[in-house]
Amino acid sequence: MNISCRAIVLHTTKYAESSIVAKLFTEQLGVVTYMINGVRSSRSKNRAAYFQPATILEIQATQRENKTLQRLTDFKLFYTYENIPFEIRKMAVAQLIIETLNRSVTSQDFSPELFEFSISSFLHIDKAVSLNPDFHLIYLLKLSAILGFKPNGNCSAETPTFNLLEGCFVAGNFPSNDCINSPYSNFISSLNELDITSIETVLPNGKARNVVLQYLLNYFRIHVPEFGVLKSPEVLKSVFE
Repeated sequence: MNISCRAIVLHTTKYAESSIVAKLFTEQLGVVTYMINGVRSSRSKNRAAYFQPATILEIQATQRENKTLQRLTDFKLFYTYENIPFEIRKMAVAQLIIETLNRSVTSQDFSPELFEFSISSFLHIDKAVSLNPDFHLIYLLKLSAILGFKPNGNCSAETPTFNLLEGCFVAGNFPSNDCINSPYSNFISSLNELDITSIETVLPNGKARNVVLQYLLNYFRIHVPEFGVLKSPEVLKSVFE
């Protein structure tokens, strides 16, 4: 089967002297791993830059059943970032998104909504004149909804606690690693109401953002198999504090 579509680079590994193996999130098939020959040769080394994580490509490929590695027949840039590579905050947020997608998305999870949301997120980061400092937190909540474990309900006087295991706001206060109490439960409830293009900020400072980020990553670890510990939050911590 021949395909022609957009794709987001998730991860790249060097292979042999001049080739790479690239894990791509494709518009038509979800996550697919491709062998790309010769892109690290002296004549083609500039094309290896096309496979930096978060790059958005247009690809053509031949898909063969029961093959672990597929092969690209052609590729080109779909969009050239103007700001992400040069602004530390935008770069750190983009790294978090890529790492989250890489740990969360498989070909079985694929949906057009998930792919379009991912593309829209990167384009918004790059084009935003002033990126909302809460953007990465809003992004994680919207991603959780698409993946099927959106926080249900709202923080209120009757339901002040967010239960990470159940994915909902519940009555009572519980000093537990599986529950988030006020004020952070209220922050999550408010963030959950916003769109990724929102300019409204919820968190009062960088320290609070880092606390909420850790809570949300714990939420993903509970609901996404083998999600594990990410590296990018350490970069974000230094950026926001």
